[in-house]
Amino acid sequence: AREGRRALAEFDATGAARRLDAAARARPASATIAYYAWRAAVAAGDPAQWALAARADSLAGTAPLRERLLVRTHVAAARELLAAVALGRELAARFPDDPEVLEVAQLVEPELAPAVALLERAIARDSTAPPDAPCRRCEALDRLVYRYWYADSLDAAERTVHRWIAMRGEDERPWRLLRELRIATGRRAVADSAHRRGIALG
Repeated sequence: AREGRRALAEFDATGAARRLDAAARARPASATIAYYAWRAAVAAGDPAQWALAARADSLAGTAPLRERLLVRTHVAAARELLAAVALGRELAARFPDDPEVLEVAQLVEPELAPAVALLERAIARDSTAPPDAPCRRCEALDRLVYRYWYADSLDAAERTVHRWIAMRGEDERPWRLLRELRIATGRRAVADSAHRRGIALG
């Protein structure tokens, strides 16, 4: 399960789904493993993702408080349930220094400013993680790029990508995002250089 979670944090959706599916089969009563298996299935585009979401949600009641709220908030957000907002705010209030919690809590914030504040806190909190730890800061940066993008704040989205590159320039993901943003803003010529860099790193 640990290797699956690492693969998920490193944007290896296929590897994460394979490892976490195996872990979920080995430990079918674990709400936490079921939750990460669901997240990996979503990342990999697996049509079984909704069945996995239902399973994680059904097991959440057996988990400790953090995991219970994390699972229920994230699944409720995916299902676009009204209860997701209250769940997410309770989650963030109870675990305000937990980067993973903050990333999930921002999903249910309808306004950009509070979502950005949660993600910036997650990035700051994860800056002291050991070098060999999964890069949760990268996940938070990824989510921040998309929050700005969906809000049509493309300049802010691109600045966030450049922050990511400055922190971890050897990661493939920010270069691919940079290419997509440049294409979205009509700069296809300069998008090609970012694309080539992403291909080289990938």
